[in-house]
Amino acid sequence: MSITSEVKEIVREMGPVTAAEVITLMPHVARQRVFSTLYSLRARGVISAESVANTGSGRRKTVNSYTWGGEPCLPPSKLGKLKSPTPKAQAFNDSELRAKIAELEEWKASAIARYPDLGVDPDVLRLARLSTRC
Repeated sequence: MSITSEVKEIVREMGPVTAAEVITLMPHVARQRVFSTLYSLRARGVISAESVANTGSGRRKTVNSYTWGGEPCLPPSKLGKLKSPTPKAQAFNDSELRAKIAELEEWKASAIARYPDLGVDPDVLRLARLSTRC
């Protein structure tokens, strides 16, 4: 059973319950995971929260009491409009990148011509060295 489904079941079956009570009922889960699960369920509107006076020990004067059902408390995130380069800018970027790729390919070819071992997989070179020792 997942943490989310356990928290849902506890809130649905036990009625108004605080985060401390849920944590007590789920000792196998880290406190922060319980808090984050409660927050995400509340944000999606699966559960609702109401501030009540804190009857237990602690610094906080009020705590949230969670109940089943509710309305989403966060608006859906608005994704910004994705920007794309103009055709002229895209052509400039393409030509610049193609020139850079050609330059790097020439550099690689000249390096392999000077040092042939660069063109070989390092594992193959290690195997070759090991086989010459035996």
